[in-house]
Amino acid sequence: MSKEFKTYDNTILEEGKTYKWSGYSEGLYSDYRWIDTKCKIRKIEGDKIFIYDYNDLKEYEYDNTKLKNMNITFKPNNLKTLLKQLINGD
Repeated sequence: MSKEFKTYDNTILEEGKTYKWSGYSEGLYSDYRWIDTKCKIRKIEGDKIFIYDYNDLKEYEYDNTKLKNMNITFKPNNLKTLLKQLINGD
């Protein structure tokens, strides 16, 4: 049985699954935004989640406070979701 992580917006993420994620990071000199890039939930340890970003080729560590502050959201990375987005024009 895989571990689950419940995000601040009540999304349930499963360890080992891939998702599309979006969010933003504000820095001193620049802002960085990403929309629907592929990621994988590598590990869940208590209130921390380790996410591998296929775009950056890096692993990041987050808790719900960081997820909320960066407005990070997740969508399932599967055919059903893709078809729904195409039909709805999302």
